[in-house]
Amino acid sequence: MSRLLSVILLALGGYWILQNRFRVLNAILGMRFLRRFFVSSFLSIPFVQNKLMKLVFSGGPRSQSQY
Repeated sequence: MSRLLSVILLALGGYWILQNRFRVLNAILGMRFLRRFFVSSFLSIPFVQNKLMKLVFSGGPRSQSQY
């Protein structure tokens, strides 16, 4: 019985988070130390770091002649 209740509460919590995902994300990223942690963790992934550095320092997907 308690296992069923746990599964139901977990499902309801997941549904609530899904419905309010942007509000939850803004609340989490509004905390400075959590935002720094997530950004540094995200940038420590080699593929992401390389892709971002190429995008920022090469002028991005658009060439300079378009401006």
